[in-house]
Amino acid sequence: MSQLSQPPFNQARVALAHAVHFFTPEFAQTLVTFAPEVDVPEHVGRYLTEKVVEYPPFIQAQGREPGPVSVTSVDQFLGIISSTFSSYYIDDFRNNCKNFDHLVGSGSLSSGQAFKPSDVLIRELDLMALTSDICKAIAYRAWDVAFCLPKPYPVRPTPESYGTPQSCGTPQSDGTDDPSSASPQDGVSEDGGPFEQAVAFCLPKPCPIRPIPQFDGTDDPASDSPQAGVSEDGGPFKQVTLVGANLLEAWQRLQFTRQLEQACPQSSTWTPSQPGGFFVYHGTWTGPKRTKFLHDLTHRPFIGLTGQSNPNQITHGTHDLPVIWTAFSPFRAFLWAVFRADVVMAVPHPTAQSELNATWRAGGRVYEGVILLQFRSTQPHPSGLTSYAIPSGQEEQWARIVNAEQYLPPIPGRTRGLWAHFAGVHGQSGESDWPNLVHGMDLPVSRQALGPSIRQFWRTVWSGQGIRILNESHHQSLAIRFFKEEDQGKGQGSRRGRVSVGGSGKLRTLIKKRLSRMDVMQPFRKI
Repeated sequence: MSQLSQPPFNQARVALAHAVHFFTPEFAQTLVTFAPEVDVPEHVGRYLTEKVVEYPPFIQAQGREPGPVSVTSVDQFLGIISSTFSSYYIDDFRNNCKNFDHLVGSGSLSSGQAFKPSDVLIRELDLMALTSDICKAIAYRAWDVAFCLPKPYPVRPTPESYGTPQSCGTPQSDGTDDPSSASPQDGVSEDGGPFEQAVAFCLPKPCPIRPIPQFDGTDDPASDSPQAGVSEDGGPFKQVTLVGANLLEAWQRLQFTRQLEQACPQSSTWTPSQPGGFFVYHGTWTGPKRTKFLHDLTHRPFIGLTGQSNPNQITHGTHDLPVIWTAFSPFRAFLWAVFRADVVMAVPHPTAQSELNATWRAGGRVYEGVILLQFRSTQPHPSGLTSYAIPSGQEEQWARIVNAEQYLPPIPGRTRGLWAHFAGVHGQSGESDWPNLVHGMDLPVSRQALGPSIRQFWRTVWSGQGIRILNESHHQSLAIRFFKEEDQGKGQGSRRGRVSVGGSGKLRTLIKKRLSRMDVMQPFRKI
């Protein structure tokens, strides 16, 4: 009998058993010593992260000593984590990236282009930050499957049904109570404990594309037929509905979003050093169990954003300098929200749907999609703050300093040591503190990949008092959902009809009705 099948029984250990399918059998064997002190899903996520980053094959796959590791492409990232994560997870992640690239729009994909939109956006976080996010998402998915959701796979799959599409979605039985009929494939003994029972469950092969609601071509006027537009019901969010063949086409079609994009700086020679009053945008998503986050987004005065310490191309991500990113292009910020929701935090699951149409509740109302926040601002910086704009053409040099091994955290509570590392670019005294705002353009490879769909690539990192001023400058919050519109025959254009989510629009209505009765003050959690 393995250690995890023995007392004490607790929920965290059971949830962990539901997570092993996303890892290699060899790595799963390292989890048997799990003895949680706190019986919550956050602890499972932290434990998985710690075990992954300490796993020797994971370290060896990085091709260097432990330290900051930049992610340069989807293939490079998957090549590293394939030492630890199962092919089931790897294949689903790759398919989600392909689906995302397709959704962005053909205008972003040029013939023979080496880097796709997913390759660009995965560079936003370093290896450890991405790994932490993935483990966090797996922990919450495993917790939900163990305790909150109907089991989507059988307890005793037959050898013939293991990993096959027909086993997806509904419990199966081999017609016998003989325990030997179970056929676990993970290399962990099955002897009746919660861990062994869970690893014996059957998971289907991942679907090539995470489903997006589409128009099925019916002309029934009574059917659920969302129209592109913006609706307000007095709640904290405006509900934006995008309809089109892809995200770019739908964004440009809707007058509301088109005007947002046209209001951002249009000149290729513009820089944030020039005086101005342009809006800035932050894209995010609801995420699993983010009730506290949604509560903060609805609070007035607005207090929704807090600094994060994830490494990026401008800062090293130390705890002494938590930051918030904003973009001058709303579409750029929106794409990041979609990518994070539908790729980074997406966990393989038989009933998985795109987060572009996820239903959630805030301020006593029900919304769908990802979140785009708009803030008033002045350039180069709001009154009372400081700023610096990385000179055009020096973005790569700045990023190399961020990723350099000799890049060390500053003295606790001070940011002067941090700023001094970049003196070769900014030329300022070593006694200078880190500015409240640092403006920088996307790297050249990013501008090349996203150039057809985005015109303004300047973005800003806010820190210190800058985050407080940013929150105080909140203008509006948007919940943005997307419905894919398919052509119904050549020369006939697109026909708008009933939305199909798992075959029927009834599911969406049922979900919204149930959410409307939910208590918004559920256990708080913030990612």
